[in-house]
Amino acid sequence: MQQFREAIPCDHTYRILIHDRDSIFSKSVDQRVRHIGLHVLKTPVRMPVANALCERVIGTIRRECPDFVIPVNERHLYRVLKEWVGHYNEGDPI
Repeated sequence: MQQFREAIPCDHTYRILIHDRDSIFSKSVDQRVRHIGLHVLKTPVRMPVANALCERVIGTIRRECPDFVIPVNERHLYRVLKEWVGHYNEGDPI
């Protein structure tokens, strides 16, 4: 818990903490993280590569999406990402 306190500033704007189902993340740790103001999401059961898949998608979005459009605000970003996901999923693999 001390590491969370040191890593997350008091005036944070974070909303979600994603972690796997390792035994180091006990229920008491999850409750304390909720008191900091974060929503706890756990990776799916029996899916050890879920975190890696999420990181790959996020990395791809960060590398490829901003090459074409610079979002102006959050609403614009959602619209751009929605369109980009369709392009990414339906495009020809290279």
